[in-house]
Amino acid sequence: MKHIEAKQTSIENKDRKIRDPRIRQFYIPEDLEEHSLLEDCWISIHDKVLDISPLLIRNKNSLLVKPLLLSAGSDISHWFDKKTGEPITKIDADLGKRVPVLPEGRYLHIPSPTPIAENEEIPAIPWWRDN
Repeated sequence: MKHIEAKQTSIENKDRKIRDPRIRQFYIPEDLEEHSLLEDCWISIHDKVLDISPLLIRNKNSLLVKPLLLSAGSDISHWFDKKTGEPITKIDADLGKRVPVLPEGRYLHIPSPTPIAENEEIPAIPWWRDN
């Protein structure tokens, strides 16, 4: 069974909380599975356990919450490059440019690869980088 190590810090911000390692040194996948609701949503990315509940609650009316909620309570490391920590990308032949690989669809803070009519606000620091 794979253990998921808690990040060695206790940080809280508007979009997520990194779990305090004094509470637990390691999380196993079953620990994450218990937190799979909009109001109580944990995910892990490359051995970091993140509580993204505040982010999801604030954006609950956005369709871009759906991919994160579908993956709630699980590891989404395969969405992110291990070296850079950024979403994995590929070259889209139709668009002729690099775009994120989105296994569950576009999620919060990922810009649309094509122009969109609505004024979508993409923060300068996306939730996965917001320490």
